[in-house]
Amino acid sequence: MTKYWSNRLNKKKMNSFQCSKRTGFLEVELISASKLLIKSEAQIVLKGELSI
Repeated sequence: MTKYWSNRLNKKKMNSFQCSKRTGFLEVELISASKLLIKSEAQIVLKGELSI
């Protein structure tokens, strides 16, 4: 979505809102056509280990 809106708005850096039960804000920056920088705060809700 960042690449789409970057082209539409002619911006590389934008703020985003996660509209769900666990809402949140993100700062996204389109670095290149294949690289994206995402900044936000997070809260660990589950921690574990998986062995295959």
